Amino acid sequence: MKRWILITAALVVGVIAAAVALPGVVGASYAAWNATAPVTAGVSAGTWSSTPTPTPTPPTSGNPIISGSGPTTIVALNWQLGSPVQFCTSGLKVGTTSSTPVPWVLTIDTKRAPFNGAVPTQIEPGATTSGPNASGILTITGLNSLSGSQAQDVSICVYVEGKPPAVSAAGPSTYTVGPFEITSYNGFEYACIRGTVTGYSQFYVGWTATVDWDAVLAAKYGRGSTEYQKLIAKPLGSWLATGPRGGGTMAVTRSGTTYTGSGNEGWTSSGTKVGETQVVTACT
Repeated sequence: MKRWILITAALVVGVIAAAVALPGVVGASYAAWNATAPVTAGVSAGTWSSTPTPTPTPPTSGNPIISGSGPTTIVALNWQLGSPVQFCTSGLKVGTTSSTPVPWVLTIDTKRAPFNGAVPTQIEPGATTSGPNASGILTITGLNSLSGSQAQDVSICVYVEGKPPAVSAAGPSTYTVGPFEITSYNGFEYACIRGTVTGYSQFYVGWTATVDWDAVLAAKYGRGSTEYQKLIAKPLGSWLATGPRGGGTMAVTRSGTTYTGSGNEGWTSSGTKVGETQVVTACT
């Protein structure tokens, strides 16, 4: 009997330990972000909807985080981009050239991607912030000091109140728009189209896609066809951009038979980046 009591107690302790450890696991997969904490340095303010893939450090000219005034150095910096409006640094490590203890200092150009005007909602370890100033520069000063060969891991995140990226022009370093084609037609007045927006940017960029309904129909059926005549007068609607985080709304304008649309739902459709594709659909 004593042996069974000991085994049962050990199992209970193991279950409790696992339950306590789970919330602090970095990069664990959850159904959605849990962004409930206020903007407080050193306090966890959210969790990932899925485990983001670390993104390589961008060129220095495009890096929004640099060492501040003084002896602080950046030893390493990567990114985890959860969505166009939610992200964290990954592997950010700072050092110093000072032989005596001094606080580490970083500056962020909040006007650059991926911040896009947003400010951090989580900084670890504890730090104070100043700004952003009129130029968008935010200064972060650590509450602890470094000297000699000492280094400090730093986490900077935007979990809430993130800003969608501005729309960029299509190109080899931003995104490309694939051709649109008709995917279904019921023989009368109902048809749907599909096209893709493929990202190539380091950080999320806003995108836009243009569809010439006349050209799509002419390429598929010919302008003199019955199908063309039935469909050309039907406006396209129900626009949707579907990406890795699900379907998102679009803002669409029309000029004659030409439609121009952009993703406008922050978490899902507002941006694309390298390794991601938005599938754009619409129907009559």
